[in-house]
Amino acid sequence: MSMRRMDPLGMMTLRDAIDRLFGEGIFGRSLFPGRMRSLGEEQWVPVNIFELPEGLMIIVPMPGLQANDVELSVAGNVLTLRGRRTPGQEDRDYLVKEWDYGPYGRTVELPFPVDTDHIIATLDNGVLTVNLRKSAAVMPKRIHVRSAEDRSMTGGETHQSPQGLEREKASKSR
Repeated sequence: MSMRRMDPLGMMTLRDAIDRLFGEGIFGRSLFPGRMRSLGEEQWVPVNIFELPEGLMIIVPMPGLQANDVELSVAGNVLTLRGRRTPGQEDRDYLVKEWDYGPYGRTVELPFPVDTDHIIATLDNGVLTVNLRKSAAVMPKRIHVRSAEDRSMTGGETHQSPQGLEREKASKSR
């Protein structure tokens, strides 16, 4: 199954896009420096997704986080990422403060079912890498083709051409 290109803006609601525009500005700077996120509002986290022959690789930047700060879950074809950035030294008077603290999250619709028993997630140097293996139901299966003489392994009748049936009858009558 080929993976379709995912447009991060296409996955946002109109309200999310407008909030992001006015909250962060076009170039990441806030148009309203005093704007505070409402309590409990999650921050949006960017992701990169790569399709591999055996599944997907998802890469998420998470500077300053520890593995126990991150929660991943898969339900059906949806991967949910949640976490919390804890504040450092909030008693300082910042000249520029572009790194928010608090809850963050991201929900990603996966293009196919994954094997939840074989998900590997690692956090190394502030980068979360999640490897998801395709479910056995969607993995391509190689089918072994046997010769007509190898009937001992079949579980029932063989399907043969009329010429093959005539040869079989002739060999049994000898």
